[in-house]
Amino acid sequence: MIKSEKLYIIGNGFDIHHGLHCSFTDFRLWLKENRPEVYSQYKRIYSEVESDLWSDFEQCLFCFNLDDYPCDVTKADLEAFKAALYEAIKQWVRSIGLPDSSTIIENIDKDAMFITFNYTRTLEDVYGIDEDRVLHIHGSVKDDRIVFGHGSSKRDRSWYEDYSDEYKNIMEETEEEKLIRKSDEFIDVFKKPVAEIIKNNRGFFDALRGVKEMTILGFSYSDIDLPYLEKIVEMTGDDVYVIFGNHTFMEFNRALHVADELGVNARFVDF
Repeated sequence: MIKSEKLYIIGNGFDIHHGLHCSFTDFRLWLKENRPEVYSQYKRIYSEVESDLWSDFEQCLFCFNLDDYPCDVTKADLEAFKAALYEAIKQWVRSIGLPDSSTIIENIDKDAMFITFNYTRTLEDVYGIDEDRVLHIHGSVKDDRIVFGHGSSKRDRSWYEDYSDEYKNIMEETEEEKLIRKSDEFIDVFKKPVAEIIKNNRGFFDALRGVKEMTILGFSYSDIDLPYLEKIVEMTGDDVYVIFGNHTFMEFNRALHVADELGVNARFVDF
């Protein structure tokens, strides 16, 4: 396994920096125009997300709109929608193309290790990074394998569990409770298997033990993907020096919070 004292964490903002139209808004508009049947199904089941961030869309996959929830949707419908959405995303990624050379970041260390959350191959195809140095943590378009989803658990029904089984049998569920129970059945369909992904890439994570400097570029610092950063710091040790590259004030504030949670030595730069 290749090792290095440097690690880059690459998020969607990295590709956006290079002029690629790969925000969630870009995908949503593409989906509406090119795969209208999938877009209609998405709108039927979920509230439409106006955010540019993929992490907001992923969280939406957990947050069913109970007021407008279509009761005739089955788990089989959701599984079919998931398969169609996967295919649409892969089709869209293939259509994105490559950035021009004017946007290339000159000081990227090609001998470092890279964990990218992007499905694109900007690192390999534009920067010439060796494939063995790059972990596409959520898959890539080349592998024809992608991962996305929320990181939440089932809705809180602890108040209902406090009742005895005998009393539960005579209780009548409200319409909202019926919807919550039904949505609970669907939540696992789009749950991102973070622990399993880390386990399946154990060799790469083990190789991070020698990392002394980590640079994060274009990352949204969402709660969904925070466990990956926690695992990385567990492997490197909390004395790792982390450079947080931020594009917006919101990203900067979130990076401050994440740095504090991880307990690492940090520097914050504009990206």
